[in-house]
Amino acid sequence: MAKELITPESTNHWYKPDGEPAYGATLREARKQYLFPSVTEVIKVMASPGLEAWKQTMLVTSALTIPDDEKSNDLDALAKQIIAESRKPAMDAAKRGTEVHNGAEAILWDNKWDTEDAWLNEVYNWVQSNVLSVEWTEKSLVNSELGYAGKADALIDHQEHGMCLIDWKTSNLKRSGKKNEYKPRFFEKWLLQLAAYRECLGTNPHVVSVIINSNEPQIFEKVWTDEEVDEAYKIFVNLFHTWCWTKKYNPIPQEAA
Repeated sequence: MAKELITPESTNHWYKPDGEPAYGATLREARKQYLFPSVTEVIKVMASPGLEAWKQTMLVTSALTIPDDEKSNDLDALAKQIIAESRKPAMDAAKRGTEVHNGAEAILWDNKWDTEDAWLNEVYNWVQSNVLSVEWTEKSLVNSELGYAGKADALIDHQEHGMCLIDWKTSNLKRSGKKNEYKPRFFEKWLLQLAAYRECLGTNPHVVSVIINSNEPQIFEKVWTDEEVDEAYKIFVNLFHTWCWTKKYNPIPQEAA
């Protein structure tokens, strides 16, 4: 059997210093061109025990549930089949997340969207109730001082909170409590991402995570406090330096640092 069947996943999301995406570049190419890593790539330095446990669960489940008549007799081929099957739920979730993101962007700009999609109808209702105006959507943001970039979802004027940098998250929520209701979980990594983006703006809008429940058309929002955002950015800077150390690469040329 092959020694390495599971290799580290990498999206290779890089940006040029002017914010233009350079997706797919290798680390070697990034060094030559002084490309900036994306915010999400930097945050991957931080361990995700829950995510890793879920991936292992999917792997075991896949191995135990593939029908016998579909299993390959070759061990290497069977192993690859199990791995491919285990990754399907994450791929499906990512595809759905992209669909919802695109629909939400269309709704913000009053463009055409799938009115038959119950989840997008919930997004539409949230936008109608909360958004006074839209400054921009899907904008590349750059921190030229530190050397990272990323694409943020939207900057809006929220009727209750004023200017807000928002991040859409399609999430598989779980029911809990006496009423067996869906309960949102707002993860610290989401805050790290938003804090890194806000630092690029040079202004201090509120930062808001907006969860779209993938199991039932529901929306939950969380406005993070300025104290939480400031602390998160300090943590992000530490993660960025850790990323540079592990990659042996500083995006800012030494003579410019």
